[in-house]
Amino acid sequence: MGELVLSKSKVVKINVIIVIVFFYMYTLLHEGGHAIVALCCGRTITDFTLGFNAHVSSIGPNYTAFTASLMNVFGMFLPYIVVLFSILFYSQKIKSVAYHIASFIMVLGISGSLLSWVILPFVYKFGSAPNSDDVVKFIENSGFNFAFVSVSASVLIAILLFVAFRLKRVHVRYMHISKESNVGFYKIVKFFSR
Repeated sequence: MGELVLSKSKVVKINVIIVIVFFYMYTLLHEGGHAIVALCCGRTITDFTLGFNAHVSSIGPNYTAFTASLMNVFGMFLPYIVVLFSILFYSQKIKSVAYHIASFIMVLGISGSLLSWVILPFVYKFGSAPNSDDVVKFIENSGFNFAFVSVSASVLIAILLFVAFRLKRVHVRYMHISKESNVGFYKIVKFFSR
């Protein structure tokens, strides 16, 4: 594993660059998921914006309760599926530092984004969840029980973490890279991977 040793500053820079790229990749896939459903429903995309104010606007036929539910959930589901499949094909034999860092960050990023699907159903049920959020809209459009939505998201997170950390052991290379370059991230990863 010695071939993955870089200076601390290079590893930190790679992490920062990958987080930024991941943010835009996630936004593209999230909004792309919404756009795919809109196009499948016969709508025309009028605006597709990435970044901190990301959104998709479309015109055309009205959504049914079912297609509106798909619109809400597919923004979460498309990035999840892409990352899950990329992790299924993960290989520790690849010698690229950026590849291993990106794989680790993608798993954490998608897992983190799914936390809103775990938490917001309870906020919706017991108070003041934002009406414009995909999770709230999904619950209202689909009619699914808030606890079912939360548990389903928890299961998706568990599947991704199991595949990434138990089957593919994505964190092993990341820990090695961080430890060898004297970046403190490996202590956090080591703590959580016990």
